[in-house]
Amino acid sequence: MKKFVAYIVLLLLVFPELGRAQQDPLYTNYMFNPMAINPAYAGSRDALSMVALGRWQWVGVDGAPNTQSFAIHSNVGKTGLALGGNFCHEGIGPNSNFTGQLTIGYHVKLKLGKLSFAARAGVFHSVLDKNQLIFNQINDPTNSGGFTSATVPTFDFGMYWYTKNFYVGAGANNIYAGRIDFNVNADYVVHQLTQHFYLHGGAAFEVHPNFVLKPSAMLRYVINAPFSFDVNFSVLMYKILWLGVTYRFNNSVAFLLELNPLDWLRIGYSFDFTYTSTVFRKGSHEVFLGFDFNVHTKKTTSPRFL
Repeated sequence: MKKFVAYIVLLLLVFPELGRAQQDPLYTNYMFNPMAINPAYAGSRDALSMVALGRWQWVGVDGAPNTQSFAIHSNVGKTGLALGGNFCHEGIGPNSNFTGQLTIGYHVKLKLGKLSFAARAGVFHSVLDKNQLIFNQINDPTNSGGFTSATVPTFDFGMYWYTKNFYVGAGANNIYAGRIDFNVNADYVVHQLTQHFYLHGGAAFEVHPNFVLKPSAMLRYVINAPFSFDVNFSVLMYKILWLGVTYRFNNSVAFLLELNPLDWLRIGYSFDFTYTSTVFRKGSHEVFLGFDFNVHTKKTTSPRFL
């Protein structure tokens, strides 16, 4: 199985057109952490918000994708400004990617809700461990071992409209499609960042003080990759326990759980079951830990954040 993953990665690196597919980390708990896909979410919680997340995909497959990320954001008083940062590590087989980005946004009050705009910029650093590559010929000129790396700038933009009960957002990531050039014995192995486009939205209905319904959906389009979408339905009980289920088009079903033991603490877990392949049937796991420190004396009561 380790060879299986290594061959996939090598193909994506050697043939650039094949590598132009889903590159941004895939998150199941996006509805509880929209900052991961849309920079315009920054500041919308009216608090200093932090989320640490870990994802382990295709359990049981050596070299399978794994992701660790951290996001922090806050509004700046009552100025309308918002600031944030995203930091992420993702590994798959012999390839490791590191991303660091800073966000600046602005929120405008409307007759109904608020509208925010935000830009996010940073760097994408990719490292290739050639020691893990598998070669059919020992004398292959690229079989030199060691590490090689490359760094390119990244730029994202997003918009986000939200009220107490509804939200709709759109994001464009990797607008600058930088080329990752690995210098391997005077030859260049190239793959390229690809633009990712997201449209997401949802609602929260407080049908009872101890019962909230939260349907949501996300549409995802990546250049030269199949269109995809997620649909989620979650229920909050007694302002403590979220239970939800997500359907990912033509791919998987996920089950979600989130605990809110304190006003400022969120703990979440999800399990993805892939039904389209017997190779990845052991599923994927995702956990996250969130903190919200209110920057005002009055705490938000929006059902979206209960």
